[in-house]
Amino acid sequence: MSETRRQAIKRHLSAGLIQARHYRALAALKLRCRRPISTGSIPAGFERAELRRQLMRAAGEKLGYCELDLAAPAWLGRFQAFYHAYEALYRIGQGKGKALEHFLGMELLDFSRAARYCDLASAASPFQRIAPAEFPALECWRQDLEYATDLPRRTLGGSAARLTAVPDGYFDALTLHNSFEHFEGAADSELIPEVHRILSPLGACLILPLYMAPADRIYFDPRRVTASLLESFDAGAECIAVSNFGQRHARFYSPQTVRSRLLAVLPPGLRATVIEFSGGETAAPMYPQFGLLLDRPGSIARLPVHAQERRADAARRSKMS
Repeated sequence: MSETRRQAIKRHLSAGLIQARHYRALAALKLRCRRPISTGSIPAGFERAELRRQLMRAAGEKLGYCELDLAAPAWLGRFQAFYHAYEALYRIGQGKGKALEHFLGMELLDFSRAARYCDLASAASPFQRIAPAEFPALECWRQDLEYATDLPRRTLGGSAARLTAVPDGYFDALTLHNSFEHFEGAADSELIPEVHRILSPLGACLILPLYMAPADRIYFDPRRVTASLLESFDAGAECIAVSNFGQRHARFYSPQTVRSRLLAVLPPGLRATVIEFSGGETAAPMYPQFGLLLDRPGSIARLPVHAQERRADAARRSKMS
């Protein structure tokens, strides 16, 4: 038997074992859990025009709106140069899509105007190495639930929604890359006022992606949850089991829960803008459809449309829907 054939059989057996474990865990959950469980996969995206209409209707003037075409030559050229420079750090699954998220963070926030920056829910992100290399004068911090706080090493542990070691107005820039969907319970709502507290007068926080769907959904791997944990997830959300997902919680917001979970707790002095991305398939197989910017008036955020115009446009869309 050739080595190629042997490896193919090994992969087939491994996939079969994963599936068997998935269905065994799913069956056990369905026996113990009192809430309905669906099965499926995480879609690449939804009909964005309808989501946009519903979002503007639900949020109205409290939410700004901006569209960015990632296929524009200027954006695409700069991203290709960024990826070429740091490709070795992204040789993992969906690495180019992750690189695109980090690149967008650098493009949409003007780090040259920032003194202090923190990557929230950073885990093992390669951006911990890229940000200091790109901006040597920037004081770079990292935070994650799994870290232990170590202030001399600019490391923050515990919940991003309760950064008690951080003084008010400390950071000019914050990012969350592919992490906000994992904030369980009320942690997503609690993050908004905490962002307001720790941002400086020119501060901005970029959340990429902001996952949205027509209805509230939580995707999970049945091997990573218990029945009691699953029952604690957002009431009214559809719980969808995904094979070999590896994550216990990924929230997709409906337009209504963007309003009720995020905009409803938005403090005065902090603005919210949804960014819709198009053309990302020209840059990477995986790309964000939406992002969320939280910022101050006159912040370091750099979007192609002025904030007042964005809000006027959002109000017009809301009235036309």
